[in-house]
Amino acid sequence: MKTHVAGKAVVAATAPTPQAADQVNGLRNLILDLLFGSPFITTQEWATAVERTSNTENVATLAKWYRNAVRELADREEKAATAYASRQQREEIIRLLNNPLITRRHKTRVLLGINRYQADEARAIIANLTAYIAAPFGGGAVGAFSGTVSYAA
Repeated sequence: MKTHVAGKAVVAATAPTPQAADQVNGLRNLILDLLFGSPFITTQEWATAVERTSNTENVATLAKWYRNAVRELADREEKAATAYASRQQREEIIRLLNNPLITRRHKTRVLLGINRYQADEARAIIANLTAYIAAPFGGGAVGAFSGTVSYAA
């Protein structure tokens, strides 16, 4: 039953169907499961999400919020600080570079970027330096070690 109040159409509230209630509860759970424990949201954002999703009955609104939450978390994950090489990894690289088998050119190249290496890059550099030093006569061709993750000659 529709009534007219001050230029606005008012619809009498009807009880949601069981299917609609299941959709609403499913979308609420999707949103909260996505956000729960995420390191990319604050406790205030979590509290706001819980409050707003529990107060919303509109399926379209909840679906839109879910899409936006997925996009926002993906953006925040991309922008999150990368895990740079640890102090121990940097010290190990420097220790390996001080070996007399490593040329000044390669040592300089690695040291110039030592604070920009990510953890996986540092592991690769340590492994290659260790292999180069451990191999007979300094590991063969000097050009095989370039000091970066791409070890092309």
